[in-house]
Amino acid sequence: MPGVREAFESAMRTHQAGNVQEAARLYREILAVEPQHADARHLLGVISHQQGEHQAAIEAILDAIARNPDFHGYHHNLGCIYLDLGRYNEAVASLRRALQLDASAAESHYNLATALRSIGQLDEAEIACKQALRLKPRYAEARSNLGIVLEEQGRFAEALAAFNEALQMDPNYADAHLNRALLQLLLGNFAAGWREFDWLWKASVAPQQRTFVEPRWQGEPITEQTILLHAEQGLGDTIQFARYVPLLAAAGATVILEVQPELKPVFANVAGVASCHSRGEPLPPYDLYCPLGSLPFAFKTELSSVPADIPYLNADEAHIAKWRPALEILPGKRVALAWAGHVRHANDRNRSIDLRLLETLFSLDGVSLVSIQRELRDGDAQLLHRNAIPDLGPRLADMADTAAVLANVDLVISVDTSVVHLGGAMGREVWALLPFTPDWRWTLEGEHSPWYPRTRLFRQSAPAQWKDVIEAVRDALLRVTSSS
Repeated sequence: MPGVREAFESAMRTHQAGNVQEAARLYREILAVEPQHADARHLLGVISHQQGEHQAAIEAILDAIARNPDFHGYHHNLGCIYLDLGRYNEAVASLRRALQLDASAAESHYNLATALRSIGQLDEAEIACKQALRLKPRYAEARSNLGIVLEEQGRFAEALAAFNEALQMDPNYADAHLNRALLQLLLGNFAAGWREFDWLWKASVAPQQRTFVEPRWQGEPITEQTILLHAEQGLGDTIQFARYVPLLAAAGATVILEVQPELKPVFANVAGVASCHSRGEPLPPYDLYCPLGSLPFAFKTELSSVPADIPYLNADEAHIAKWRPALEILPGKRVALAWAGHVRHANDRNRSIDLRLLETLFSLDGVSLVSIQRELRDGDAQLLHRNAIPDLGPRLADMADTAAVLANVDLVISVDTSVVHLGGAMGREVWALLPFTPDWRWTLEGEHSPWYPRTRLFRQSAPAQWKDVIEAVRDALLRVTSSS
């Protein structure tokens, strides 16, 4: 083996060329000769993270820090790994330490801003974004990140300006295009939003890419052609955009639908669906394809023309009968409750509620709550048990079960998850609890959604403030029960 210095330089060249497997082997050879080589340990950790071995990556970089605690790059990369893993408080700590060692690192300020935004510290996130831009004025990523921070604060005109400025710096920056598209949709500017929405496919949050030989449908006449509509985003998106299936069938198309496996039992009987398939199953021949989320653009949907022929989803009678005995024995108004989405969802901090905040609803006369929460968090099970609230979540095998439960209750109360979409599409009475800056589909004002006319929207009056929302829900429940 050559000298350690020469071997390390060779390993770095190999790493920079993209041959990570060989680079990892070379770093290990260096460490076998010189176990104290902190740089080799650090870069081996970077490779482990790239390969999905996150705990090994953290341990390797912590080991490098133990050997050389005052190198900015180690702390920066550790912070970025924590950020990728959703361990935001640890990311903040690591990135702050990196900046103590090198305050001129614009990338560290940028990543610190992302971590701070993710834990709701919006004022500090704004400061970090602006510091990154002072150090690197044409930093398109930081400018777009600033736009997100401003949007979450309700400063929408400033946010739109920030996205525009990011695109002046880098006209092909996909994330800024997508951020601007989603803000336009939130503001109700549907034409502008849908026109730019396709940047989703090039953004850092892009769904898994699909390759099709057949052409994509863009809204042209479709009589006597077969079209594949495929789910490309979350469960809620799939439910929301399935409303376009009957319109395509009415236009003369044969519609093949490909959805997430847990949705297939619910979608099999949607009007206009010729055949429904789980993602990954063999598909029959088709002439055209279209992602479900691109249908609003293809149909030139405006706020005034949202198709809302509700219900377009229904629970099947067998599932309804299966769940009826567990629910019909509950006295008073039966209310299904969901308070959190998936913990790794990018917007989980904003949309999910700590169950303890909802305790004011637990003992209302004339109300029987049932939990349909699929994923419980620390303390949730004990709180449900202590308040004698039935926990149906573990028994819900798929969306067909959830739909049947919703069909057997009088009201659904949920944060912004697929439950809201399912209940809305079924025409059930739904109360949706929304953050201050909601997802685009709920727009910014009003108690009702053009997408789901029977869904009532309860909105935060300020970021992270659920108290007023929960009090409004409690008052509304009291009015309902007192009048029945």
